[in-house]
Amino acid sequence: MICIRNLGVHFGKRWIFKEINLDIQPGESIVFIGPSGSGKSILLKTIAKLIQPTHGSVEVRSKSIGMLFQKNALFDSLTVEENLLFPLREIKKVTGEHAKKRAAQFLSQVGLSGCEDLYPDEISGGMQKRLGLLVH
Repeated sequence: MICIRNLGVHFGKRWIFKEINLDIQPGESIVFIGPSGSGKSILLKTIAKLIQPTHGSVEVRSKSIGMLFQKNALFDSLTVEENLLFPLREIKKVTGEHAKKRAAQFLSQVGLSGCEDLYPDEISGGMQKRLGLLVH
């Protein structure tokens, strides 16, 4: 569950948003819709704790939360497999052959088997998105 109370963010004198109150239940999906520059990404980054709110609070009652960035946030200098192994090792603390097996399973689930040794610029945009979903 995500609980947002009286959330507001401003940069300088400009409020991006203020007084947002929202509860998102487990398993519930929501969509933020608005024109470019209306604060959708800032709100998501605030929920993910990448940006500190000016006032209010965000409470995430979940083991993990992630987001997929528009530009995928992949390491260009790492292969597809290395991009996936990085968070497995650094965040999940899965190492060795177990990490490689998990990576292979994940890649198979999103149709990326056989792409392990390719770099992000060698796969399509859709494939990069699928890899980005696994990495984040």
